[in-house]
Amino acid sequence: IRDFRPVLPEGEALKIAARLGLAVRDLHALPLKEFKALPKDEKSWTLFIKKRKEDCVLELSKDGLLSPSLLDQIHSVIGTVDPLPSRLPPRLLHADITEDHVYLDEVRGSWKLSGLIDFADAEIGDPFYEWHSIWFGALERNPKLFESFLRAYEPRIPLNRLFRERAFAFSLLHRFGPQDILSALRDGGPSTLGWGLEEFLEWLWPEAMEAEQGGFQGPE
Repeated sequence: IRDFRPVLPEGEALKIAARLGLAVRDLHALPLKEFKALPKDEKSWTLFIKKRKEDCVLELSKDGLLSPSLLDQIHSVIGTVDPLPSRLPPRLLHADITEDHVYLDEVRGSWKLSGLIDFADAEIGDPFYEWHSIWFGALERNPKLFESFLRAYEPRIPLNRLFRERAFAFSLLHRFGPQDILSALRDGGPSTLGWGLEEFLEWLWPEAMEAEQGGFQGPE
């Protein structure tokens, strides 16, 4: 999708985001009974998230872009994160749906989702772990595109403050989250001087996402 962003009209981009939502919904619905490539029990996923809790603050401390005070706040917050906030059994996750792994084709003037590649970093875990690379990579942190994606994936999910906080936590815990975040801050990102958690949340998963709901309310 990276190569076509400059020429995709907004309407087509919204349709692609929705089709991606349907594709990810189908991926997450795949039965795991016969799937033997990855551990699929809750204990394995919980241990993976525990290890990420131990590693992510150290990874975020590189380059000195985030203050010691903010890193301490991050450490406190991620220590309380539920490994399975969706209250669902673990699902098959691609875990790296970036702009380089979503393929498009143009058919008679209409753009189609044609492929989702590179499952090398796949996990079996909670869907909240999936959102980071989609938001940060495939959809380029565009609130309208993410709303289109999420409504197609599951329209009952409320895109509210609680969603943003959980997505924020899993961005920090994602295997590629810290490097994505630091790279974005280095490459023309805002100054983090004086930031607390609220400012960090607003930059990474902004309140504007809630406004894009247009009053849509789902179950808590």
